Amino acid sequence: MPLGTLIDITRPYSPVMAKAYDLLIAPAVERLVQAVIDELAGSLPKGASILDVGCGGGHVLLALARRRPDLVLSGVDLSSDQVRRARARLRAAGHSATLLEGTALQLPVEAESVDHVLSIASLKHWPNR
Repeated sequence: MPLGTLIDITRPYSPVMAKAYDLLIAPAVERLVQAVIDELAGSLPKGASILDVGCGGGHVLLALARRRPDLVLSGVDLSSDQVRRARARLRAAGHSATLLEGTALQLPVEAESVDHVLSIASLKHWPNR
């Protein structure tokens, strides 16, 4: 039986899965998307707002915050554990972002309240792509 039939990837990560993703997968994803981070950091106007849908543990948000502390950052993730990790990660590095638990299909933000939206490697978790 394929593993995909045993795991519903549209569900929020459990604490164990959140930690595993945070430690093993997120750093590799961040390295893979470094060009996207560089492009955003170099092209956004001062004070632009960005929403990271499926922000996980906040690795991409932190990379943007380090490059561009003037940006207004926010993130949404299905997993309360990932949201907690993202908050702690950004705070420990001296940065802040608005981090919310929620789904890409019903974003917990006002329409047109951000300048840019990004989503990296989270589409597989959306029940309706």
